[in-house]
Amino acid sequence: MSKANQEVAGNRVVVQFGADTMGHGPAELGRVLIRSFVKTLGTTGRRPWRAVFVNTGIHLTTEGSDLIEDLRKLEADGLELLSCGTCLDYFEKKEKLQAGRASNMQEIVETLTTADLVVRP
Repeated sequence: MSKANQEVAGNRVVVQFGADTMGHGPAELGRVLIRSFVKTLGTTGRRPWRAVFVNTGIHLTTEGSDLIEDLRKLEADGLELLSCGTCLDYFEKKEKLQAGRASNMQEIVETLTTADLVVRP
C-alpha cells in the first residue's frame, strides 16, 4: 500500500518506540524482542505510516544500533522514521543519527494525535 493510500484509507498506523527494549523484565530479553519486532514490522500486510522514537528509543536509529539496515529498508519502503530531537540532544547523538530524521515535539504530537492507531511495543 502506498503512503498516499495509507493516509486516505484511514490506515495511519504509528509505531511509538519509547525505549530500545520491548516489555518489562530483563534488558537482554527486551533487546532481543525489540530487534525481532523491528525485523518483523516490514513483513506484515498492514504497514505503518510513521515510526516515532523517543527517550532511549532513539538508540535504535543512531550509530551503534544493529537495526540501522532494517530501519533503512523500512524507510525505503515508505515508513517515515522520526527521532525526537530533544532526546538526540540529551544523549548527545544528534550527529550520530543513521536512520530517519530528527523531529520535534510539535510534529510528534501531531503524528500521535492524528494516527488511527498507535502501537507501542
